[in-house]
Amino acid sequence: MKTLHTIEWLIHPDNNEVVDVGVKSTKMAFPYPSEIGTGYTEHIELLDEIKVIQNVHQFTGEDRPDKIPLGIFEAQFPSTMFGVNTTHAGELDCYSSHPKLHFKTVPGIDLFGMTDGYRIEQSVYTEEDIFSSVLLIPEATLIKLLGVDVVQVLCTYLGIHATKNFNFVEVPQSISKLLMSCSPDHLEGALRALYGQSVILQYLLKLHLHASGSGMFYNDLKTAHHFNVKDVYQELVEIQGKIPDLSSLAKKYNVTSEKLNYAFSNTYGQSIFSFLSAQRLQQARLALEKTDIPMKVLAHKIGYSHVNHFISAFKKKYGITPGSLRKQPI
Repeated sequence: MKTLHTIEWLIHPDNNEVVDVGVKSTKMAFPYPSEIGTGYTEHIELLDEIKVIQNVHQFTGEDRPDKIPLGIFEAQFPSTMFGVNTTHAGELDCYSSHPKLHFKTVPGIDLFGMTDGYRIEQSVYTEEDIFSSVLLIPEATLIKLLGVDVVQVLCTYLGIHATKNFNFVEVPQSISKLLMSCSPDHLEGALRALYGQSVILQYLLKLHLHASGSGMFYNDLKTAHHFNVKDVYQELVEIQGKIPDLSSLAKKYNVTSEKLNYAFSNTYGQSIFSFLSAQRLQQARLALEKTDIPMKVLAHKIGYSHVNHFISAFKKKYGITPGSLRKQPI
């Protein structure tokens, strides 16, 4: 029985084509309209039936919608698989009917599970470019590579044991990002598969060492944050002057940046980056209407490195350039 992966695109509702991407290494473009962006999904077959799926979404159009339905991704496996879903940058909204889960992916919080298949409907948030990876390893291969005892320790840490058992776990991005580097384009064939296999072994080793050293795992989404996320939201709503960066906020609430961002996104439906972007643009609009502060100074004051980035973001949100707004009669 072969592994069958299919994609039903939702970007074009009138064209619900089902695509079999097969089991061998396959690269396929996401059918984004040219005015929105580009991207691709690549399925990479390594040794011992290990598979890696890498996804890249790069958004370019200034007038793109904030959220876009992408597609329904489905796979059935001939045996139980150890699966990892990690987002390296950006944010996705996912609904799974097999198993039944609704979650947002953010960097630093990875989804682990033992599964015989999946069916996930994905939408993309276009505020940032998105890079994500999926790792699939047959359970028998995992045991062969690591040994029974190590696999038991790892599964205990991750909170996964039985098939269809999934859990969200905080993992350092220095570990998760290894999955981005397992398929260099300058290598081909067996050499590329061998290199990818070595990177996957590094990933598993570092994940196990992290698990053994920390002794911490999350068996419930609610335990992913122990602080009151409403306090964070209220602070951001009432903030005056320069908006703090994510690391400063995390330090104040005695939590990691990844955990803070995950908790905020899970509660309010958007990342702190997206929320802060809206806040600083609102600050800018008030300043444009009530002061004569130079555009370049204003852009720098609210955190933009270049005035052109500020102008582009402002126009995307309000449909008018900052200069045009300032010229309007009061």
